[in-house]
Amino acid sequence: MIRIAAQALVFGLSQMFVDDYLDASRADTLINQVVDQFGLGVLTPGSDRRDVN
Repeated sequence: MIRIAAQALVFGLSQMFVDDYLDASRADTLINQVVDQFGLGVLTPGSDRRDVN
């Protein structure tokens, strides 16, 4: 499920740049921020994907 969500995120974000919905000159910064936010969501306390060791 995480892999599908990540692929959908990449596809959607890419399409937003192509459609000029997002400023492509800020692509690197925006992509890093989105990936960081996605990681925070996956690693939140209580997530069944979080490594609790």
